Amino acid sequence: CHLFRSGPAGRRLRRRTFCTARRRTHFDIMNSMAQKATPSVSRPPGRPAKFDSARVVAAAVNVFWRNGYEATSLSELEDELGVNRSTLYASFGGKAGLYDAAVGSYVTSMGNLLITPLTEGSQGISDVVAFFERLRTLLNDPKHPRGCLIVNAMGIGNSPGATRPYLTDLRAGLEAALQRAADQGEIEQHACHEIASSALTSALGLSIMNKAGASERELNGLIDDITAGINNRASRIDGVQPEAETV
Repeated sequence: CHLFRSGPAGRRLRRRTFCTARRRTHFDIMNSMAQKATPSVSRPPGRPAKFDSARVVAAAVNVFWRNGYEATSLSELEDELGVNRSTLYASFGGKAGLYDAAVGSYVTSMGNLLITPLTEGSQGISDVVAFFERLRTLLNDPKHPRGCLIVNAMGIGNSPGATRPYLTDLRAGLEAALQRAADQGEIEQHACHEIASSALTSALGLSIMNKAGASERELNGLIDDITAGINNRASRIDGVQPEAETV
């Protein structure tokens, strides 16, 4: 306690005597009550209040598609995705986990666009030709990075758990369409496997050439040749001779 002088009288001194310890305790209690009255918001460390994982994965697809896994740094991912690396680690376990999520998203998207129409179509040769037309549109679309994320990943051995099943599914889709073509009498039964292998190789080659910088004119010319060859193969079984090439 402290004694404050206000005059010479002793009684006055006693009247002006108070305990600062009691006063401090009073303010401590008030402060404690105020803190308890204010609710605290807890969230996982490194993760913003509003976190859209689907948006982050979609943005990551384009970054990895454009650069590849090795050439993509965490700093670039932070800039492109608008999240910090602590968030990436908390949500995906780091760069590798985010890459796996991006590849999985890409496989699903490309599967719906390219493979599902092959497996669920009702035509034969027409469905295979339509596949190459969809691939033409995809490769020539300036909004997308060049090449194919799956084909790019094959070259460096990333995400084999996703890339291999994708290629298997693509081949199965081509064979399903060609089997319908054989059942409808468009091609020979024994030709399904051969044409499917050729079509798969052609599709992968187109993606590689696109990644390497081939022009739209070059790609269109190659796709025209591929689809013409497929149609000519079907024409032979109908007894129609393919048109002679002009030189």
